[in-house]
Amino acid sequence: MDKAIVRIDNFWKVVKKSKVKKNNEKDARHGPFTRRDIVERALSKVGQVGYNAIWRNCEHFASWCRNGVEMSEQVEGAVAATAGIIGLGIGAAILIGIATSKSGWRNQTSDEDD
Repeated sequence: MDKAIVRIDNFWKVVKKSKVKKNNEKDARHGPFTRRDIVERALSKVGQVGYNAIWRNCEHFASWCRNGVEMSEQVEGAVAATAGIIGLGIGAAILIGIATSKSGWRNQTSDEDD
């Protein structure tokens, strides 16, 4: 995975003409720091290298700066969806196993084939 570095950039140069939305939904569960503290926390990481789409992405960084918790609802949603799909697959395999055992279906060779 590519390494990213924490740096200071002009917000509008980064987003260009993209639509942006301020998302402070974590504030209800994890009260925000003061503006000054948020900036100090962000500046304390300038120059640090390290990025991981699952464990250390930009949403983790922003929530850490603002709320003191490294969390990404995007990642949590993707992990939950993946776990749900795996769970469905396991459940389907179990049901197929139960259905085939109750129906008496077996993959056996008979004595006549020998």
